[in-house]
Amino acid sequence: MEPIALTTSGLESSQAGASSVCALVITFNRVAVLRQCVEILRSQTRRPDEIVVVDNGSTDGTSEWLRQQPDLTVLQQENSGVAGGIYSGLKYGYERGYSWIWINDDDAFPAPDALDKLMSATWLRPKGRVFNSLSRDISDCKRIAFHFIRYIGGNPLQRKRYDYVSDLLNEAEGPLIEGEAQFYQSSLLHREIIDKVGLPIPDLFIRGDEIEYLTRIIGAGFPTYTVPVSRVVHPQQKREVVRILGKRLDYEPMEDLKRYYTARNAVWSDLHFPGAWGRPSLRRFRILKIFIYHQLVASITHSGTRQKLAAARIVCHGIADGLRMNRDGRIRGRETVYRHPFLVRVAENVAGPVPPPIGQA
Repeated sequence: MEPIALTTSGLESSQAGASSVCALVITFNRVAVLRQCVEILRSQTRRPDEIVVVDNGSTDGTSEWLRQQPDLTVLQQENSGVAGGIYSGLKYGYERGYSWIWINDDDAFPAPDALDKLMSATWLRPKGRVFNSLSRDISDCKRIAFHFIRYIGGNPLQRKRYDYVSDLLNEAEGPLIEGEAQFYQSSLLHREIIDKVGLPIPDLFIRGDEIEYLTRIIGAGFPTYTVPVSRVVHPQQKREVVRILGKRLDYEPMEDLKRYYTARNAVWSDLHFPGAWGRPSLRRFRILKIFIYHQLVASITHSGTRQKLAAARIVCHGIADGLRMNRDGRIRGRETVYRHPFLVRVAENVAGPVPPPIGQA
């Protein structure tokens, strides 16, 4: 199979007008929740013009199920993480000529009118180019999933965090709130973002890739808006709390792969966004803090000395790679982790010229 050449002719006017929308879903080994998510997208009161699923090399029957869905466009690639999946999906939607691309996680479930509310918000802020649904905890809709970050005066370095919906709405001054509630979960991006900012960095793989892209977007002068009446629910991030020497430690249990990318991308972000994490002169202390944090978590979650030492090596490897990465997320002489996608099928109901399928996955 040859990798898809994501260059196609523009859509006809009925498809590529000011309101054309491509819905994007990234998935990996979660076929049950993917089916729920897709059904919700199909049932939107303002249905997307095309639903694109990027399958990151699933092995749980996802590809077999997708083959039976003729109304979906399917891109398939070796696992390139969330960053690589978003990169492929945005590139496809952009080169297909869509005005807006609606990004969804496969385990985030938008309300039936979520897209309609987002599109209505584009009329309230005609110059707005990024609109987010308000992401709520699926088990407690009073809580914001993960949290909400409000940028003071559009400055990503001046921020305020909210954990409860009521606290956020009490300070809202209108139907839209400047700031973001979990980027990539029901986020509507205009193609002008890609024109002027480019695409996400696929080699970040996971952990912090959305923060990097959002920081670039805001740095280019684009404010981000959250539309509270546009709702999406998502499972809350798993967190644990312990006390060490009388002090509270709030941590996220994670597997080795996630630990590596968390440490690596944190160091890389600190290196390539001067001042975003604090004074550059204190960077070595922040790197030490990253190492100590992960070792504390490993000491809690790992039982044997050998496992703890293995976790230490993984974190050291991540920190070293983070220091070696260039601004594009690459290490000189090392192969990219991104794998080009294959176009399995274009949805049958898509209007306008479509590219031919290139190979069968």
